[in-house]
Amino acid sequence: MAFLVSGTLRVAAQIADAQDSLGRKGKYSVQGPRVALTLSSPEVSVSTVALLESVFQTLGFESCQRREASVQDFLEELTGFREQLDAHRAPVGCVLVALVAPVGS
Repeated sequence: MAFLVSGTLRVAAQIADAQDSLGRKGKYSVQGPRVALTLSSPEVSVSTVALLESVFQTLGFESCQRREASVQDFLEELTGFREQLDAHRAPVGCVLVALVAPVGS
């Protein structure tokens, strides 16, 4: 039991040190908006995508975008999304991307 507590405290201290270090460097911030992107192939049902987007909103994501793309076009859509985030110029706290395609695609 003492080993478990000691190990847990050590990991917690390491995480705190890492967060403090990143904060001082100013490169990362979890204070900005949470942005989610759902990329789905046309074969995915609207209800599946709607359920996923409601989960994002429940988790506090301010921007939930949905783009229909073929599986082959996913990379192009991701590149466009990254460019859109880069153009925003303000820190983004969290980005979550969901790729949704039917089995076998």
